[in-house]
Amino acid sequence: MTEMEQGTGNKEQGAKAAGFRQLLAWQSADDLASAVFDLTEKALDARHRWLGHQIVRAAFSVTSNIAEGYGRSSLGDYARFLELAGASLNEVENGLHFMRRNDVVPKDRLAALEEVRWKTGNLLFGLTRSLRAKLKSKGEWQRGLLKEEATFEYGSGAGDSDSLFQVPSSMFPDSEA
Repeated sequence: MTEMEQGTGNKEQGAKAAGFRQLLAWQSADDLASAVFDLTEKALDARHRWLGHQIVRAAFSVTSNIAEGYGRSSLGDYARFLELAGASLNEVENGLHFMRRNDVVPKDRLAALEEVRWKTGNLLFGLTRSLRAKLKSKGEWQRGLLKEEATFEYGSGAGDSDSLFQVPSSMFPDSEA
């Protein structure tokens, strides 16, 4: 059995995370959701609250879909929920872009969020790719991101104009678990 990679250790997790909270992708998404919430609570004025609510819901949806997928009984369901998490992450990316483009929030406040969003996308895409490979090979699976799966990097860094999840559909063949 392969040893699980050590997580980032979110403050709320205590000494040892269990279940979906041990996933690096979930931990990073949780950091992103908290940072988005903090930014929207402190930096948005009343006329931009609608945007803050939308981005917070999208960021929370990333963590929720990772958690729900983790609890599913088949790899196919798990992978589909990770793809939904990726779609929600794209929505966060779009909201951050809108904020930057329209000077809703100072650009320096957005830079840190964009870094966390990028990291979350890399981890989430790597986990999704790993599950899809296991589906294709009909191999065994363990719930979580393994050390050898954590090194995958998609995209060239924060500030990319391209979405993290614009990948050829051939990478994710339709398959049932």
